[in-house]
Amino acid sequence: TLMSLHKRNNHATQLLHQLFPLFQLSFDQVPRCVRGAIFLLVRAFVMQLLSIIILLTLTVVIHSLWMFGVLKFIKLEVDSAVRIVLRNVGIVISMIFAHLLEAGLFAAFYFVIDAFKDWNTSFYFSLVSYAPVGYGDVTLPQHWRLIGGVEGLIGALMVGWSVAVLVAVLQRLRGMTA
Repeated sequence: TLMSLHKRNNHATQLLHQLFPLFQLSFDQVPRCVRGAIFLLVRAFVMQLLSIIILLTLTVVIHSLWMFGVLKFIKLEVDSAVRIVLRNVGIVISMIFAHLLEAGLFAAFYFVIDAFKDWNTSFYFSLVSYAPVGYGDVTLPQHWRLIGGVEGLIGALMVGWSVAVLVAVLQRLRGMTA
């Protein structure tokens, strides 16, 4: 019930106050330098989250456009094995370009925020993170590191999506020849 939940929550709060007297302080009692540090940490985290949402949205848009292009313009009615192979090569090449464009989007972000001193390092880091290989020889500044990890997750999702599109195309081809 609501009353028992309130009692348990109140008990947990009392236990925290006994274990950590700092929790009894109001925010005004926290030293100004500590409040400033907390504000900077929260601000950096919020900036990373907003950046991730924007980058993820743009990545999904790019990948959706690639997928629609493949599904619309690739002809399934092929009459020879050579044409089937060439079609599959075209799909894979377009897939690689889509992934390079998506990694380039992250690289452009890193370059714009001055995370790295040059474009080559930005693009290298982005590809290594997007793949996700993650060598660790180049790292983001500490206040942007969350984005590098999330780029690896996004890259893995986009590669999985690409494989799903390729499998769908191959299944359609198999259904036509069966």
